[in-house]
Amino acid sequence: MRVITVKMQDDLITKLELFAKEHKVSRSEVIRNAILKYIEENQDKKEEEVKLE
Repeated sequence: MRVITVKMQDDLITKLELFAKEHKVSRSEVIRNAILKYIEENQDKKEEEVKLE
């Protein structure tokens, strides 16, 4: 697995850390899951737009 660097605001980091701790997962896992969900949701929207054309 490769490592990347991401910049984010302090309040978002705090939310991320709290969420990860509450769910007993790493911050990296939360970020990976959030990115995958975002991509899946937006790919579906793009596919629907193409069908409508």
